[in-house]
Formats: sequence, structure tokens, C-alpha cells
Amino acid sequence: MIIITPMISNDKNWNTKRLKYLISRLESGNRESGEGRYLSEGIFSIGGEHISFDGKILKTNKKYISVEFYKNLNTGKIRVNDILLVKDGATIGKKAFIDNLPDEKCAVNEHVFILRPLKYIYPKFLSFIIESEKFQNEMNLYVRGAAQPGLNQEFTSKIYIHFPNLENQKLIADFLDYKTAQIDELIEQKEKLLELLEEKRIALITKAVTKGLNPDVKMKPSGIDWLGDIPEHWEIKRLKYITDCNKLSLPEDTNEEYSFYYVDISSVDLIKGIINKEYMSFGEAPSRARRIVRKGDTIVSTVRTYLKAIASIKEDENIIVSTGFAVISPKKIINSNYLSFFLQNEIFINMIVANSVGVSYPAINPSELINLSVLLPPIYEQTSIANYLKNEIYKIDSLCQEIVSAIEKLKEYRSALITAAVTGKIDVRNFKPENKNEIKRI
Repeated sequence: MIIITPMISNDKNWNTKRLKYLISRLESGNRESGEGRYLSEGIFSIGGEHISFDGKILKTNKKYISVEFYKNLNTGKIRVNDILLVKDGATIGKKAFIDNLPDEKCAVNEHVFILRPLKYIYPKFLSFIIESEKFQNEMNLYVRGAAQPGLNQEFTSKIYIHFPNLENQKLIADFLDYKTAQIDELIEQKEKLLELLEEKRIALITKAVTKGLNPDVKMKPSGIDWLGDIPEHWEIKRLKYITDCNKLSLPEDTNEEYSFYYVDISSVDLIKGIINKEYMSFGEAPSRARRIVRKGDTIVSTVRTYLKAIASIKEDENIIVSTGFAVISPKKIINSNYLSFFLQNEIFINMIVANSVGVSYPAINPSELINLSVLLPPIYEQTSIANYLKNEIYKIDSLCQEIVSAIEKLKEYRSALITAAVTGKIDVRNFKPENKNEIKRI
């Protein structure tokens, strides 16, 4: 058991109580079962996926319960000053504070707790305590389960909270409100810059592989609506004539002890490439772990194509990818780097998505994928385009990494600031809002 204590330990205004004595209610919601589970309209049902890591309620991919179901709910209806806490799954501990009611009625589902503070604890102060690193670390001691980790209601009787009187609680909350808002604004600005750089990256690739590097080159109609005009001396070939698709696969009688790095759809990002590889043996691998890849190949997701999971294979690392990918291997007529860039260009990706079938899990058959057209400049020009893009993208990616590093430092500072303030290590009793540019020196 950990008791969070303040630096000003002799301050008589600080008290210690179990969390359960600071809240009037701890409840989770329900989600309508059966056909009502996936309504297209009704009452917004907030799950863990709708709470961001910075405490915002996300309104993308909404899920709804019926009005009638909502009326009959005894728990899970949201009020002002409620604290929402994700209690199940991989993102346990994400938190949101309801400082004003949204425009629409909403409730939490069974994966989210509502904590409703008592009158002698300032709601936003308690919200910041729950967000603090020390609280989160202790809370994680009471998470149970491996396959589906979860937090039960008993954790509130095991965690002790140290808190000052209401006046100082409000001062701390106001201080953190002000400071975290400044930090969040900086983070948001940097995240927007990242988005712009990623857009520039995609546009750069698309322009180079569809128009070339010479702005004065003579153009001709491609005869294909989605390609438009192309350089006059370029050819158009279907992908199946210049590449092999899914050339190598592991046979079913592979030795069960054979080990490799496995990559699935969720482990690939259009901008970052392969972001995760899981080392495993054939005997413990999923049945979809079959596609063999080699240096120079490009993997293109053929299921959930909206995820745009496309990446080039830069090294021979004994990688096996999911059968949800089409493994595209270049023939001698096309430069492997140019091919990879072409397959990552926005116009081509849009065609993959447009030719996909299905709603929840849109997919394209590999035979349909390789029937799409590719622009084929002379081989020397393919090499020039590929080298140009590698150099330019390296510059963009380096700048992006610097911004990501700055964002991480701001988040670390934010977290440390919250923990220090709610544990009394910062005396905020004389706090007054200062110059709004002050935080930018960090």
C-alpha cells in the first residue's frame, strides 16, 4: 500500500482518506446487447476507445444505445463533475473529467467507471490526482487478469489519498488547469505540424512517381481517369506484368521449432513502416503467419485497406507476414525502391480502397490488386526518383523525430507537474496566472 504524502507534511490542512471515502458513487455502465448494440443513432455510449490519453472525449467511431434503453439505466448516466476512468483492456487508467455536459445525452458502457466526488473533495482536484503518475502506478497494482486485464471496485478501498482543505484543493486544481492548458496547447501545435509534414511527405511521393522530377517534361493523357496526364515517355503497365505476388509461403509441414519475426496488419503504418515485430516459433504462430518476405519486397494490406498498411522490406530479417498482406516482389524491369514508393502514393492507395469490397472489413483480392496499373519510367529515371525521394523523406522524417521527441518531453513535464502539485511538492497558495508565454521556455 502506498500513501501519497505532501512535502509540506506539517501542514495541518492536509488529510488522508481511502479513495472510497472521497466519492459518493463508483459505477460502470452497460451496453445494449443484441441488435441494439450497434445502433446508428440514439444515446452516445462512451467506451474506453472514446477517451483520449489527454483526457478528451473523442467523438469518432461513436457507438449508440437506444433512448428506451438509456431511460431504464440505473447506472452509467453522466453528470457534471463526474470523473470517467477506463477500467478494462490495454488502456486502463485513461481518464476524462466532465466539467460541463455535452450537447447530447450520453452514458458510459461496461468498460468505464464513473467516480462521483463527495462535497469535501474538489472534483477537478481529484481528477488530477487520478491522472498523476503515483496514483496510476498504485492503481495498476490492483489490475487483475492477463488476457483481458481489468480493475474491480475494490481498488478504491485500497488506495489512500492525501489532500488539503477545499480552498487549497481548488488552488492546486486552478494552477494545474492553467499550466496543463498551456502545455496542451504547445503539444497540439506540434502535433499539427507533424500532420502537415506527413501530408507533405505523401504529396511529395505522389507527385514524383506520377509526374516525375522534371517540371518541363512534355505530358500526355494517360487514358486512365485516376492517373490523369503523365510524362510522354513513360509507360503504363499492370502490376502483374512487372512483379510477382505472394511468391513464397511457409508450407504447412514447416518444423514447429522454426522461429521468425511475425508482422500483422496492425504492426504496419504507412508513414513509419513496420512498427512492431513479434518473435515466435511456427508451432505457436497464428495460422495466417505464412507469407515469406525478402529485401526489396513491398507488403500491401489486402484486408481493412482503409488502414493503409503498406511498407517496404529494407533488410533480410527472417520476417513472416500475415496472409492479410499481398507481398509484391519486383522483376528486373522495375527498381524496387521506385516500386515501393509508387505503391505508397496517395492516388494508388485510393484505388486500392475504391476497389475493396465490404463495410466492416473492406478487402481487395490480390488478383484484383495486381491488375491495377503502375507508371513505368525508364529504369534510370526510376532510380533518380527513388534516390530523390529517399533523400527528401529522410529530411522530413528527421524533422518529425525532433518534433516527436519534443512532444514526449512536454508530456513528461506535464505528468511530473501534476504529480508534484497534487502531492504538495509545489506550494501554489500564492499562485496567480503569469505571462502566458512563460511555459514556452521549457
